[in-house]
Amino acid sequence: MLIPLLRCAVAFFALSLPCIASAQCTASSSLSGSSFVNNTGVGSFAWSSPANAASSNDLRASAGILLGVWSSANSNYLIATGFGFSIPSYASVCGIQVVVEKSAGGLGLGSSIIDNAVYLVKGGSVTGSNQASGSSWSASDGLATYGGSGSLWGTTWSPAEINAGNFGLAFSARLRTGVLSLTQYAQVDNISIVVHYFTTVLPVSLVDFEVKPIGNKKELSWATLSEENTSRFIIQRKSPQMVSWHSLDSIPAMHYSEQKNNYRYTDLHPLNDGLYRIACVDADGKISYSSVLKSALNVSKVVFTIYPNPGNGRIMLKSEEPLRKVTILNSLGHVCYTGILPQPQFQHFVDMHQQPPGVYVVRITTENKTDSRLLMIKP
Repeated sequence: MLIPLLRCAVAFFALSLPCIASAQCTASSSLSGSSFVNNTGVGSFAWSSPANAASSNDLRASAGILLGVWSSANSNYLIATGFGFSIPSYASVCGIQVVVEKSAGGLGLGSSIIDNAVYLVKGGSVTGSNQASGSSWSASDGLATYGGSGSLWGTTWSPAEINAGNFGLAFSARLRTGVLSLTQYAQVDNISIVVHYFTTVLPVSLVDFEVKPIGNKKELSWATLSEENTSRFIIQRKSPQMVSWHSLDSIPAMHYSEQKNNYRYTDLHPLNDGLYRIACVDADGKISYSSVLKSALNVSKVVFTIYPNPGNGRIMLKSEEPLRKVTILNSLGHVCYTGILPQPQFQHFVDMHQQPPGVYVVRITTENKTDSRLLMIKP
């Protein structure tokens, strides 16, 4: 049996995943919350009309209290959720930026209003690091920015957590008086969020990319486990001495598919030492590239199969050489399963059905060889 050693720890590995996009962050649209409530998790006085913070229209959520001289008090949380994001499931989050339109009312000599707590909400719970600013609020509406394109607020984020209806912001104000006893009130006119992310893998799962010599020709073959919004594949070739790639041909993709599709292309006039790659083009014009292959076969690989693939995660690995070790990683490079075999065997069962749906890398090691395949776990 396999001995599990580690689950979902960060790992770095040398496998070139096909069709990997460059890590350039994209900004989502700025979206405002649709649900606003008072939450007593902090502070001593409540927000009235919290729903007024849904849009910038001079109708404001407010939290006020009568304070004595040289006194201070913190408001409850104003919780904003229901932002309606649709970050792609295959994306990685770079940062989160929040903009709050706010103002201070009832200011007097020596009094001020500042932030008390500014947190994000994940899964309905306040989380991460406090981004509160010590700057005083102005008496007129002003925009305050928290976080940014590279700020994760002291925690980690998945697209599913951000797309969820209970993702949002928790906001609390601190009111302070000076030499006068005053009724002060914090006001919020709008809360909006922008999410910065990059698509680690384009919505096509390309596997089994190979180049084989057939007489004086070269046959390229590859397969996709799934396709979503995929337009075409461009076969490209170059000499190791050249900088630029030359496009040989374009093959239409299936556009949308949840099953395995096989593709082939024959280079009738190959170079002796040619390099090949596949350009994956989606319907929106995004282009990514497979790993680069030489025209010769890679003799260091070992033939093995995964069944069923795609499937529910309960898989059987079968190898032509005795297996020594199995490692399974998700698309972000996190190790989700590592096992060693006390006795080398030609086939082994692995249960991955509790892992979330997506594309995984299965890497096997025999006596002196290593090989990898992509596994798709379906919902």
